[in-house]
Amino acid sequence: MKIRLPNRKIILSILLVLGLTPVLAEAGAEARDAFQLTYKQVQAGKARASSDSRLQNYALFPYLLAAELRNELRLRPGAATDQRMRDFLTQYGQQPATRGPRMVWLESLAKRGAWGDYLKFIPDQPREKTQCRAALAKIKLKQPDRLAAASELWLYGKLRDDACVPVFEWLSSSGSLTSALVEGRLNLAREAGESKVVSYMSKKATGKPRRQAELWLAGYGSPDNFVAAYSRGSHADADKTTLVQIFKRLTQRSPNSGAARYDAFVRKAGFDAQTKAELAAWVGYRKILNRHPDALAWYQRTRDAELDELQRKWRLRSAVRAQDWRAIRDFTDKLTPDETTDGRFRYWRARALEQLGEAQAKSLYTQLAAERSFYGFMAADRVNKPYTLEDHPAPVDQPLQQQLTNRGEVQRARELFAVGMRREGREEWAQLLTEVDDKAKQQAALMALAWGWHSQAALAMGRAKYWDDMATRFPVIYQDQVTAAAKRERIPAGWIYAIMRSESLFTPDIRSYAGAVGLMQLMPATGQQVAGKLGLGWRGTDGLENPDYNIRLGSRYLRMMLDKFKQHTALATASYNAGPGNALRWLADKPLPADVWIETVPFGATHDYLLHVLEYAAVYSWRLTGKPLSLKQLVPPVPAKSDVD
Repeated sequence: MKIRLPNRKIILSILLVLGLTPVLAEAGAEARDAFQLTYKQVQAGKARASSDSRLQNYALFPYLLAAELRNELRLRPGAATDQRMRDFLTQYGQQPATRGPRMVWLESLAKRGAWGDYLKFIPDQPREKTQCRAALAKIKLKQPDRLAAASELWLYGKLRDDACVPVFEWLSSSGSLTSALVEGRLNLAREAGESKVVSYMSKKATGKPRRQAELWLAGYGSPDNFVAAYSRGSHADADKTTLVQIFKRLTQRSPNSGAARYDAFVRKAGFDAQTKAELAAWVGYRKILNRHPDALAWYQRTRDAELDELQRKWRLRSAVRAQDWRAIRDFTDKLTPDETTDGRFRYWRARALEQLGEAQAKSLYTQLAAERSFYGFMAADRVNKPYTLEDHPAPVDQPLQQQLTNRGEVQRARELFAVGMRREGREEWAQLLTEVDDKAKQQAALMALAWGWHSQAALAMGRAKYWDDMATRFPVIYQDQVTAAAKRERIPAGWIYAIMRSESLFTPDIRSYAGAVGLMQLMPATGQQVAGKLGLGWRGTDGLENPDYNIRLGSRYLRMMLDKFKQHTALATASYNAGPGNALRWLADKPLPADVWIETVPFGATHDYLLHVLEYAAVYSWRLTGKPLSLKQLVPPVPAKSDVD
């Protein structure tokens, strides 16, 4: 079954019925064409924002002014341009269009020492560099809160931007750098493991704090030697904080070394039961991350001690990896209130009870199977129940949509989308979603869906926590390309959709901090490699923003990973996210049940990614065919490492 999307006329009709200004109406085409032409000319310095009088009242006029002001700041800085910037920022406030010229102007003001204007026009959410300069401005202007601003920046465990240097110099030269501030930053730096900051701060400390900092530095550089020496009687004046942090450093480097040193170390330190338990849990945590078989034994040393959320989660996973069903049952006998509603803990309790032959397992599975989630689907498979997949569209609220239509963010976002300035449109949309309640977010999602802006429709519906509007949250777009790719590569179309939704939320021009590009978030090197294998010309990094090209390359790469990992979808998915080298390292010496392997993937981001992709693959199979793809079929037992190498 091929899902057909509404055509342009239908979208217009929907908007007109709702009483909204139709974004794609021909009446707006002239203004958009004029804007795009003028915007290019203004950027090139060949026209002014006011060149075309038709655009004075157009929603995107602030972007024309911003482009003009950026040129003026570069070519004609001075009093007249300063006044224009004041007027611009006063009129348009914190709108996204102001961000570019604002930052350029603030740089200029800082260089000129125009601190009054600097403080008046900093953004609501300044970057660290801007915060540093704002504190310096308060110092230069002798404002009464200058010490508080400087102290707040100082009390930070990591390195600060260079713009903070004169602020910190003032703290020192003015006699305001108290021992409490020095010790405070020292402690924060030790907790953050920032040896450079600790080394710098140790020179400012005196007495015991300086001695503890020096001990910490010695231990941080060579934790094994430090812990061994302490156990033999050296470094006797090291405080508890230093001892705990250095032991964790040792165990992070080498879980086996931490385990070997543990007993003598904690005995010498005389730690209380809670601290001993926390350090035993840390050994267990580092061991399970490295897939050591005795991780569970270390968690069992903690007995009934209070553990934080992370450690409780990994205590469960250590028992799962060992497939110690009694340990899982005993641990899940004592869940916190939050854990009793968490699908993860409920699923593994049911799995343990099932393995132990206890009748309660079936009812727990059945309850969990009523939920639409990875664990809900896995539970449904255990008791042969259908997946819970129903579409309950969010109800249309015409008055609220009309209110939203009158908001500047909505008008600018939809126009930016229409003229192809999608990044700027996403910024406007993001600002809208921070300012409206959940009901308004739902209606904004429906409006974006009607415009054909599927990524932001799905985003808004998710932010509204309205999970059951499946058509909005799981749009079926690029269907011709995905269908062709699925057929060509012999992989499920639902899997391709699940990857796209997880990687980019269907945003073709998005780029990650790591450099991945486009719908399926391909790294350029990977894209070039796959293009060569396909005999396609390499179109460069920018070419990966093309949906056709990106889907073609991304689906082939999925096929390559599937072939590498013996047709195992979960392994191929993990490899797509974290790289084939990591996926190989995570394999055990013997085959594992798929749910056991997935639960104990050590990279938190990849673990969550796997849950999402597999859940979404089932959802998209249902969206495309009316029948979900069974996870039982999608993720069979995970082979041993020797069977994959």
